[in-house]
Amino acid sequence: YDNGKLEGKLYEKEFILFYLEKYYKNGQKMCEPNSYYSTKRKTHEILYYESGKISQDRFFLSGYLVDEYKEYYENGTLKINGQYEPEAQYLSGNKLLFPLSRGSFKIGKWSYYSSSGNLEKEEFYEKDVITKTIKY
Repeated sequence: YDNGKLEGKLYEKEFILFYLEKYYKNGQKMCEPNSYYSTKRKTHEILYYESGKISQDRFFLSGYLVDEYKEYYENGTLKINGQYEPEAQYLSGNKLLFPLSRGSFKIGKWSYYSSSGNLEKEEFYEKDVITKTIKY
C-alpha cells in the first residue's frame, strides 16, 4: 500500500498460484493463507473484518463451497450457520469427479441470528430450494 503496509503475498507451487494471503491497509490480515486456487484439495478459508474479528469461516473443494459455512457479525456473534454441497459427484474424499458449472448448493438447515445472538429464523434447503422456514 502507499502507506508502506504489505497488501498481500502470493505463493506458487509448481508454477501454479497455490495460495494467497491478503491484508487491509491498516496491516490487519484480511484472510488466512488458503489454497482456494488449488483445484483438487479441500481447503479451509477464514476471512476477517478490518478490526481483526472473523467475518467468515468456510471450506472449498475444487473451487466450490462445501461443508459447514459460518458468518459472523463484527462483534463476534454468529450471524449465519449452514452447509454447502457442490453440484458434483465425489471421486474420493479429496477430489471431485464431475464438477459442473452451477457451483454449490445450500443444503439442510441454515440458521440466522441477530447481532445479539438470538435465533431469528431457520431455513431448510434441498439443493438451494427452501423447503421450510421457521421464524422466531
